[in-house]
Amino acid sequence: MAQKVNTIPFVSAIILAAGSSTRMLPHHKMALPVDGKPMLLRTVDYALAAELSEVIVVLGHAADELNFLPDKRLQIVHNQDFHTGMASSIRCGMQHISARSDAVLIALGDMPFIEPTTVRLMCESAQNLRIPTILRPAYLGQAGHPVLFSQHFFADLMLLNGDCGALSIIQKNQSVLREIDCDDAGVVIDIDTPEALQRIKGRFFRNGNK
Repeated sequence: MAQKVNTIPFVSAIILAAGSSTRMLPHHKMALPVDGKPMLLRTVDYALAAELSEVIVVLGHAADELNFLPDKRLQIVHNQDFHTGMASSIRCGMQHISARSDAVLIALGDMPFIEPTTVRLMCESAQNLRIPTILRPAYLGQAGHPVLFSQHFFADLMLLNGDCGALSIIQKNQSVLREIDCDDAGVVIDIDTPEALQRIKGRFFRNGNK
């Protein structure tokens, strides 16, 4: 009897949480409460609930204020060059992914409203990660986060510079980009100011969605 081949991809999540968030000072944005939990912990929760192969959290600015993260099931790494921009955090995370990884999911720490089902849908939509593949979710036609990159792009991710994240890779590879439609407003909502946080919390928690 032929042995069954395991087709479940090994997807590594990299959660970027190293920035200084100057518009939130004196508070650390990632530690601000969202429905009773620190923002970053809610982001970590959805990644863990999606049952990805590994979850790496990249810290930098005032990392000691984020000591609420669970030790188990997470790999916490520190980007000493966080002040140079988001690309340095992506490179830092990439240096710690497993050699078995078929794809990386680049997620932003300040997007805590994403549903685990959305992440699972993205992974299930990645039919063949041995070919160049970029997947990102879309809500009502608006492109969102997180973004999944197949192994083909690992070297490109390691060469990123500046503060534009992986946008340059997406722009240069439109032919292999697929947008996955989802009914999840969380994929397009990030939190940049205290006022935005209050507006968003009112939207999400008054109606009981999250």
